[in-house]
Amino acid sequence: MKPSLSAAVIAGMAAASISAGARAADPCDAIFNAMVAQVKVPFAVQATQTPVNGPAQKMETRIVGGKSYFFVQGQWHAEPVTPDQMIADLTEEKNSVKQTCSAAADEPVDGKPAAVYEAHIDNQGERSDNRLWVSKATGLPVKSEARMREGTITQTFRYDGVEAPAGVR
Repeated sequence: MKPSLSAAVIAGMAAASISAGARAADPCDAIFNAMVAQVKVPFAVQATQTPVNGPAQKMETRIVGGKSYFFVQGQWHAEPVTPDQMIADLTEEKNSVKQTCSAAADEPVDGKPAAVYEAHIDNQGERSDNRLWVSKATGLPVKSEARMREGTITQTFRYDGVEAPAGVR
């Protein structure tokens, strides 16, 4: 199963626009806003892709200092990326998909309160059901899950102490 920008964006969109302790009136806007807030700060993502038929694959990505660092098959790689580019990608994705969003019951993540958003996405026939957990303290995504025909992608996000991997340019 190939990683998909759509899956990652959609999963992230579910948590997006929450401000600490309050929910946006439109859950789709809340998801988008949370994702926009996320790309403005350094963050790391631990992802597990679980295909319908096959072994799970783990990946790590760090977005820091104008670069995206990703660890795949035992090696770190880097490519340039700016918050403005990421926001433009999120905006294009949001405007090109059909989505239905809702706020679900709050759930803790690692013992900390989080708002939960759900989104059903149809992106040119590729459908996914997504959940995004957004920290009530920070308004940033802390977890996401995307279920697609090919399998599931689960991501956890962290923000403290995120640095570029040593020795990677």
